[in-house]
Amino acid sequence: MRISHLDGLRGLAALMVLLSHVQQSLLPPDLRPFGTLANGELAVFLFFLISGCVLTPSFAAGARRPFRLLGARYLRLAVPVAAAILAALALRLALPDARAVAAAAAGSTELIDYAPALRPGAVLADASGLTMLVGHAATGLVGPLIPYVPYLRGSLIPPLWSLHYELWGSALVLLLVLAARRGAGLRRAALAGAALLTLGNPLLLFVLGHAAGRWGGGPARPVWAVVGILTGLALAEGLGTPLLGPVGEALTAAGPFRTYGWFRWWEMLAASLIFLGVLGWPAAQRVLDGRVPQWLGRLSFAVYLLHWPVLQTVGALAFAASLPLGRWPAFWLAFAAVLGVTLALAEAFERWVDRRALAWSRALRRGG
Repeated sequence: MRISHLDGLRGLAALMVLLSHVQQSLLPPDLRPFGTLANGELAVFLFFLISGCVLTPSFAAGARRPFRLLGARYLRLAVPVAAAILAALALRLALPDARAVAAAAAGSTELIDYAPALRPGAVLADASGLTMLVGHAATGLVGPLIPYVPYLRGSLIPPLWSLHYELWGSALVLLLVLAARRGAGLRRAALAGAALLTLGNPLLLFVLGHAAGRWGGGPARPVWAVVGILTGLALAEGLGTPLLGPVGEALTAAGPFRTYGWFRWWEMLAASLIFLGVLGWPAAQRVLDGRVPQWLGRLSFAVYLLHWPVLQTVGALAFAASLPLGRWPAFWLAFAAVLGVTLALAEAFERWVDRRALAWSRALRRGG
């Protein structure tokens, strides 16, 4: 199911991830211009909330075939991932030295640390969708599996880590939808139980998104929506972390699911407040329904998958070649190259890969 203003929000979140990785890779921490606009983790948390919200009515419409629904969801994610891995491999083989040159010039540990030697096993694990099921060593949800799964920094596209959460969060939403079909009492018990089990873990965002999907947005509350969005932005900037940090650590330690090392609980709260603010503020929805956010929303999955390999090759090459002009001109030229090439590739990817994945997923849901 598509909700147009959430499509726009998804598009802006994808752009935030791109901004985050460009400045992390090409600039030192004290020279990063985008601020919260480049908060990649906040953006990924928004993805999770949006998925929980839009999957709820979609799953409810086909809940008599739950295994078919879950298979269709896996297919919808796995086909673009496989195509993106092939594209990343082609870029890496075409420009094998670009990253090393740019890393030396920028002094970037990001470019060095996330640039693995090509290992067929790791490439196959990502391209086959295996890491979507079991996760990577740094991000897998199930601790006992960690010694047996690929390491995140061996991936051609490290942002794939979030699709492990996306797949299992989708399964959690489906379980909640099935519980709701059994009656209001079981629905409330399942929702409360899921919230308690996932407290202190990003899977909680799928539960919150599901609750918002059932709520349907409710009446407009612009004043509270603005307060929520501003509070969320303040939390994303780090306001209140001395209090929220220890609370989040305690919740994470108490939960049954493993989480990753860079998880920040207050950013999960920040994303939730921003998301709920958008749902309650018609003016924000009208902005997100605009042409540019909607265009970005249509390309969002492609942008998310493709920006990293473009950054590591085309962006790195543009940065290194432009350095004689100075650090800042080199950065902005590299940023323009990454943004332009990613959007151009995303247009083709959305047309030839993403749409087909959606069509195949829908056919599987229908039993065709």
